[in-house]
Amino acid sequence: MELWLLQDEDAHVQMRFRVLQVLHRERSAYQEIAVMDLGSMGRTLVLDDAIQVTERDAFVYHEMLVHVPLCAHPRPRRVLVVGGGDLGAVAEIVRHDEVERIDLVEIDARVVDLSRTYLPWAEAAARDPRLTIHYGDGFVFLQAEGPRYDVIVVDAPDPVGPGVVLFEAPFYEAVRRRLDEGGVMVTQSGSVWFQAELVTKVRRGLVEQFGRAWVYWAGVPSYSIGPWTFTGVSLGPDLSRPDPARAARLATRYYSPEVHRAAFELPPFLRERLEG
Repeated sequence: MELWLLQDEDAHVQMRFRVLQVLHRERSAYQEIAVMDLGSMGRTLVLDDAIQVTERDAFVYHEMLVHVPLCAHPRPRRVLVVGGGDLGAVAEIVRHDEVERIDLVEIDARVVDLSRTYLPWAEAAARDPRLTIHYGDGFVFLQAEGPRYDVIVVDAPDPVGPGVVLFEAPFYEAVRRRLDEGGVMVTQSGSVWFQAELVTKVRRGLVEQFGRAWVYWAGVPSYSIGPWTFTGVSLGPDLSRPDPARAARLATRYYSPEVHRAAFELPPFLRERLEG
């Protein structure tokens, strides 16, 4: 008997992945968590039946989520990650020697525990001495008194259940309060083809709070048929312009200074949709 993991793009389109083995499955206090072997996609973290990260293409998503803001900021010393319990974002942040402090806020400790057990990059990232993991609600963390950050990376799940708040105006207001002078923030913002309303909503919400927002994209095959978007804001630097020397020093598989700049060149149909 074959087992397949089904991922709905919309009411009419579906992707499916052959499951070779379910390595772990449990119900945590917050969600259903599974780690699966998806064959050519490798080990895969699945939350509430939705793929979060695969061994095969995680590097694309995390490199573009992390290195774009960190290479655009002139001196990213303090970095906050909201979500990201798979530690993929942290694994990319630790490549930046100038970063002095990394705080990660994850609501579900079991996601971190299982990622450290099953995902190849997670254990080394978790052991970096600059990292402090806070277990709790990211929105509550940002609302509280605390340090300001040069870069905030929002590694958000889909906007359902507890993840909805990470796409709303009060969250963006809290982000702004905790950004230091010249700080930048980037969040994932969904599929170009199948979450167009979300992409537009995120950009508009951030424009209302910050005055300007940048949208860029990359291909992450396990997430969607077609490009995946990221949206960022800045209290200083232009997000589309990396520091070429720092960007070129990174040992990356997808990100480069050239890819950084090109990712912001959107086709007319998408630019019209965003600005309409």
